[in-house]
Amino acid sequence: MAFSPDGKQFWPVLGLDRFREVIPEMRQYQLVQTAFDVISVNLVCRQSPSTQQLEALKTVLEKALGYSYRWTWLVQETELPLTASGKFEEFMSLVPPAGHRT
Repeated sequence: MAFSPDGKQFWPVLGLDRFREVIPEMRQYQLVQTAFDVISVNLVCRQSPSTQQLEALKTVLEKALGYSYRWTWLVQETELPLTASGKFEEFMSLVPPAGHRT
């Protein structure tokens, strides 16, 4: 589950096809929410995307998620790891649920 910047929980709906329209070199992506207002985007690309492509992807992501966030970008050539259960998660939240905040 994802969180809006104001703390509301929701299920993120993302569209890989639209992402590839913006960055054709992208082979894999993963979004990791690290705070209510921060999402880190991990991209696996054959070549680094331009600043314009990252701005366009940011627009696509904010439209898909329905909120504006602070974005960080990590671009690499090697595949992203699977979880311990052997699954690949396109979106992960490291933000604890409301009852578990410290």
